[in-house]
Amino acid sequence: MTSTARTTPSAQDYDGTSPFPDSGTESPPTSGRRMYVTVTGIIVVAPFVGLAVAIPLLWGSVVHLTDLVLLAVFYVISGLGVTVGFHRGLTHGSYTAAPALRVALALAGSLSFQGDVIDWVATHRRHHAYTDRPGDPHSPYRYGTSLRGQLRGLVHSHIGWLFGDDPTSHRRFAPDLLADPGIRAVDRAFPVLCLLTLGLPFALGWALGGSWVTALTALLWAGFIRIALLHHVTWSVNSLCHLIGDRPFRTRRHDRATNLWPLALLSFGESWHNPAPRRPDLRPARCGPWPARCVRRRHPALRTPRLGPGRALARPRPGGGPPAQEHRMTTAGDPPHPAHAPHHAPPPVARLAIAPHTGTARHLDGLWWPHSTDLLAELPELLTALPFDWPRITHATVNGAAWSALPSHTLVAGHVVRLRRTTGRPGPDTICLVSSGNGRWDLLLIPPTTPEPEAVRMMAEMARTGEPTPA
Repeated sequence: MTSTARTTPSAQDYDGTSPFPDSGTESPPTSGRRMYVTVTGIIVVAPFVGLAVAIPLLWGSVVHLTDLVLLAVFYVISGLGVTVGFHRGLTHGSYTAAPALRVALALAGSLSFQGDVIDWVATHRRHHAYTDRPGDPHSPYRYGTSLRGQLRGLVHSHIGWLFGDDPTSHRRFAPDLLADPGIRAVDRAFPVLCLLTLGLPFALGWALGGSWVTALTALLWAGFIRIALLHHVTWSVNSLCHLIGDRPFRTRRHDRATNLWPLALLSFGESWHNPAPRRPDLRPARCGPWPARCVRRRHPALRTPRLGPGRALARPRPGGGPPAQEHRMTTAGDPPHPAHAPHHAPPPVARLAIAPHTGTARHLDGLWWPHSTDLLAELPELLTALPFDWPRITHATVNGAAWSALPSHTLVAGHVVRLRRTTGRPGPDTICLVSSGNGRWDLLLIPPTTPEPEAVRMMAEMARTGEPTPA
């Protein structure tokens, strides 16, 4: 499905305690929006209706081991599809997967009944772009920090936001997925996958037990109960993991994400939410329990580059001088980006497009479309959106007179980043990101005032070909 969205309300004056400002006058719901709310209601309510109908029919019967085994198998498949596929892979680009595995994980995540893959990813990228600030689609702080506001916000962040009229723009937050034929096919197949995630347990129960009773018990446990459990575990990450738990790491202003250990195993590490995408140098799959780590480290189709000393390519600087370090990193073993697995970076949270890896040096490594020319405000979100296989950025230099004056350094996610602004350098405005001892990345800057269609076209072309097109 295609989404359009209203303009996100300004967060400049948000104080962290007041209710979010109104996003504007509500428009009359369209037929498509009414259909979306209806389908969402069915997805949320159907598991409980199934329970209410099945339990009286099966009252007095014994739960079979087969039912629990099927529940566990389908829970693991759909749960890992959400965390490894939807979240770590498609939303944040934490690893590079072979195209077949990429589609397989998207299919597995779609079996969770949590919505079509492109909308799920776009909404989650938007959440990370505006965490607990105006623009966040499911923050528990939407109605303020008073007791009444917190209770109302808890309901909103857990389930209420699903029924609101606040769609997320797919073109803005997921242009890379819209350009991926395999992911688009999975997205279109979501209604069929919803039937499949209920039909498979029923069919397996019938095949293994040989009667409609065993088929119905399998549907109850491996279908309805499994879906309801995974729904509420995922929704609890949106709600509880921003209200209660530990916060061992500093986060962006107003970001109140926590680590909630009781949910860690059931969520495959998703409730280890405090450090996840808020430190660009920390790969989030490391933060969860063993299943997420095991898949990422051992599966041969998942390649997360490990950077070693002196593993960068050198390129000459324009006009002479010592060579600068190019960012095309290699590893001690496998190449970081196999020829059959194109790099899928997570651009949209900071309106960023990364050039595909080709194995050759290039003058530009991507495009960045900031919201303003205030680097102190824009840099944290840019570093948050960088691919997780890049090392920690230590220096940032912007070229262009439009940028406001800068201090010598700033603190981003608990790390010092040295800042510099140049105004006399010829050529287009750029930002140079440097990781001391590791490499250098050059991003072309799209002016903040550029119309959205033109900027989106430029970013899509960069992500596809590695070459910018003029605005």
